[in-house]
Amino acid sequence: QPFSQWKINHSCPLNPAVRQNRRHSLDINDTRPSEFATLLKWIDEAAARKGVSLIGVSGYGGIGKSYLLNEALRHQRLSDRGYCEIRIDGSDRSILGDFMKMLELKFSPIKFSAASSERDYFPRIRKLSRAHRALEKQIEKEISKKDATVDAKQAATAIFRGGTLLNKAIPKSKDYLDFDYLKTIGADRHIDDAFQVVSSLRSLSNSSWVPGVLKDYLGVTYQERLRRDFFGLAADEYISDLTAALSGYRSNDLFRLTQAKIKGRNALLLVLDDFEILGKTISEFTVANLIPALDQSAFPTIMIILGRDDMQDSNIGFQHHHAQRIIGKIRLEKLPLDVAHRMFRSAGYGDEDATRMSNETQGYPFLVASLCESKERTVTFYQRFFDRTTRWMADREKQWVVPLAYLDRITEESVAGMIPRCDPKQVMEWFKTEASLRDPNASWYVISAFIKNMLLEYNLRTIGETKHTAMLEQARKLTNNPMDRSGGSAAS
Repeated sequence: QPFSQWKINHSCPLNPAVRQNRRHSLDINDTRPSEFATLLKWIDEAAARKGVSLIGVSGYGGIGKSYLLNEALRHQRLSDRGYCEIRIDGSDRSILGDFMKMLELKFSPIKFSAASSERDYFPRIRKLSRAHRALEKQIEKEISKKDATVDAKQAATAIFRGGTLLNKAIPKSKDYLDFDYLKTIGADRHIDDAFQVVSSLRSLSNSSWVPGVLKDYLGVTYQERLRRDFFGLAADEYISDLTAALSGYRSNDLFRLTQAKIKGRNALLLVLDDFEILGKTISEFTVANLIPALDQSAFPTIMIILGRDDMQDSNIGFQHHHAQRIIGKIRLEKLPLDVAHRMFRSAGYGDEDATRMSNETQGYPFLVASLCESKERTVTFYQRFFDRTTRWMADREKQWVVPLAYLDRITEESVAGMIPRCDPKQVMEWFKTEASLRDPNASWYVISAFIKNMLLEYNLRTIGETKHTAMLEQARKLTNNPMDRSGGSAAS
């Protein structure tokens, strides 16, 4: 239906008291009481343990994972219990697929929690970064001389930056490459040629003839580990920096350049948010190197992993190697419709509107909270909706979302007609896994009705009525085509 036929009647203004309290309509004690209590209990249990304690929170995008965790951490006040927090997410798309940049910018922030803003508490990681940059220049120079296409050389450079080829714990195999990242830069079509290029690089081989007695003195061992055990070296250097900050100097760090201990801080809270977005960029490093190193460190660590999939589904190593460290895992589902209805009513909506909107939003907390906080449908409101709905998508995926919203039946054929300069098979494969957009109860692949209409209204206000109407007509012709049957298996 056109947006004008279903939007809400705004003839009755909000009660001032309701308007004042609207920001607090998403009360965790009303919406997630059992999950909230469970997470609080797990954090308390983890804070009483040594080594690494793992907690998993999973669920579809927009289901409220980050909100639940933030409310639990606000309640627990771990900073008052000596914890420094580091949060890693995939918000910076420019560094996804580049392990060293992820390690330096996300794992080792300049502004470390509760620390002096004048100090950098990760000097060992900065040294590793400088050494890695020097090796990268050497690699790029060697790649440039190879007899290969420009695309293959670009892909080869991207594979090197992923880090897996420098890690002895991971076989030099295409199975361990981050294909999601390589797709975003268009390098996935040149993997075979690129893999041959990187496999033949002399810079990655150990050609040092220096006797073992002299290696540590000359720093050759460090360079060898950089080439052959990158993830292991990165974990060692990271623990060295964290130990100095949280526990004080270790005897083996006596002659290293490290910072003094942070006063009142002796534990680490490490949050990995949207773990599937981070993908293989950090997954193998985290499971195979970081967790074992943290478990042997002098300070306790609570590691909380948020993602669409359960921990063991994102990396089987969690279950195989770290089951004893897992405090608990919780999967969030949509809010019950009666809870969503109650929230809409408390935000000032009438009973009829609250009932309809509860059904339209299907209880997704993000959608419910957005509408509770803003009944005024301004341009800013729709922009915020679009930004939040697409925040973890790659740029090309964001460009697909709005055209797909015009389609009542998303198939390879309708995609090709609506987004002509794209690979329809690639779009379909992406959409099939984008559960936060898809209507799971539809007979064909399609965006959920409420999200669909919100995106259409967003685009109407962005491109104007003439272009919007033309896109509606184009979509109508495509989805009414009786020959349109390719790729349209049941969405459920």
